[in-house]
Amino acid sequence: MKSENDIKFCSLFADKISTLRAGGKLLKVCFPSSMADLFMISDYIKENGCDYIITGKLSNILVLDGGYDGVVINTKNLKGIDIEENLICAGSGEKLAKVVNMAAERGLSGLEKLCGIPGTVGGAVCMNSGCFGADMSMAVEKVYLFDMNKQERVVKDKKQMGFAYRKSAAAKGNYAVIGARLELEEKNLYDIKNTMRSVIAVRRENQPSLPSLGSVYKRVGNTAAAIFIEGAGLKGYRVNDMEVSAVHANFIVNKGNGKADDYLTIMEHIEEKVYARYGIKLEREVFVVGKRA
Repeated sequence: MKSENDIKFCSLFADKISTLRAGGKLLKVCFPSSMADLFMISDYIKENGCDYIITGKLSNILVLDGGYDGVVINTKNLKGIDIEENLICAGSGEKLAKVVNMAAERGLSGLEKLCGIPGTVGGAVCMNSGCFGADMSMAVEKVYLFDMNKQERVVKDKKQMGFAYRKSAAAKGNYAVIGARLELEEKNLYDIKNTMRSVIAVRRENQPSLPSLGSVYKRVGNTAAAIFIEGAGLKGYRVNDMEVSAVHANFIVNKGNGKADDYLTIMEHIEEKVYARYGIKLEREVFVVGKRA
């Protein structure tokens, strides 16, 4: 049986690594850097019947203040970028922003509207991150995965990934994204850079700069969730140092020493009020793990 010493677990507080700058203790964090590591971790999980989550930068996972005692598989060490003509192979632990910028510098188009999205390549593939009419699936040719249940490496093409709005086959939980091959299109460097400048300008004007987990809720059909949240009178609603952003109602921001439990309280309040006013059940983009303090 695999022991905790075999895996080299460590414990970390989520507030030190999360983009929200809040959250409790993660008791068993590991950082695989190879297939061998993933095999060993999956063995440990099977043998011990552990709950587990797979994370990158904790940019859309809320760890409640009571902490999470399952296994946290952090993919930040699954790195590497290889560019050949119009193809980019990137490890899941690479920052999405880095890959976007490298593509732009080589005059490769297809990722520029994703500039400014926090997180890693793995997270972007898993949740099919997107904005401004573009998403990750538009660039993906192949995705390299590790099946935690079958303990084997799997390669899926775009169709097999089942990409949809903020969904993919990798989001089901039993897959760890190892990396992705992206197929881009050669384009004028000026046009790519101009698009990136425009996207960044719109983000700065319309999205908060304070710590957050990004968009809290998915669209409702073709309507932004922020419309319903603001319509329910919740823009600026605050619990201690957590607040529904006054800039964009689909963000909950940390105004200082905010607590993850307060973030969840606000989510629950939003869902209750929006349902009461519109009869709509908002669907979360943010995943909640752990227990309240």
